[in-house]
Amino acid sequence: MSLFTKYRTFIIVVLALIIIALVWMFGFSAPDNTPVVRSTPAVGTQFKSGNFSFSYPSGSDPKEYATGVVSVGGNTKSGGFISIVDVVRYKSDLQSTAPVSFDAYMKTQAASFCGSDSAKYVVTCTNPVVTPYKNGTGATAYQMSLTLSKKDTATGKTTTSTYSPIYVFNTTQPATAGEKTRYEGIFIYPTFSTFSLVGTTSPALVESIASSMVVTGS
Repeated sequence: MSLFTKYRTFIIVVLALIIIALVWMFGFSAPDNTPVVRSTPAVGTQFKSGNFSFSYPSGSDPKEYATGVVSVGGNTKSGGFISIVDVVRYKSDLQSTAPVSFDAYMKTQAASFCGSDSAKYVVTCTNPVVTPYKNGTGATAYQMSLTLSKKDTATGKTTTSTYSPIYVFNTTQPATAGEKTRYEGIFIYPTFSTFSLVGTTSPALVESIASSMVVTGS
């Protein structure tokens, strides 16, 4: 009896184990061409600063330029950033004539968002319509819309649309003795340049931020 015949079963088993080992080593080390799936923020991701906090949905990103000055939007493929919603704490100018009330102040402040750097158009916002608002955290605020007028300086033609929604949370502090009241509020509104010039807006994004707004500082 030859050695191969005598140890045939043993040799076959050893060869099978070697083949299995080779398949395991090389078969499972092939390049993985599966596309990389990058995670995105979950709905309800929190943004917090010294002035306020709010939730924003998946696919959006906040950029804080200064305390109380935040834009929410998205990054472009070229690496830029497009702001869709601005969240800003504004205060009345102490060097100017004091507004007669917070209502008058917030209407004037909101109208100041409207404007155009283009020589071709004159853009103004008028006729503020204000209604009371209570968000998901129980905080009271105001919801506002404005009539946007866009006049073509070459033809004289004017087109109108509605600039909304704008949400305003009154954060005015009581004035100290001998000082005049300085009105202030957190304004949540569509970024005007994007809204007016590019035609991009997201009422749902504005609403989601307003509905989750929590004032955290003065």
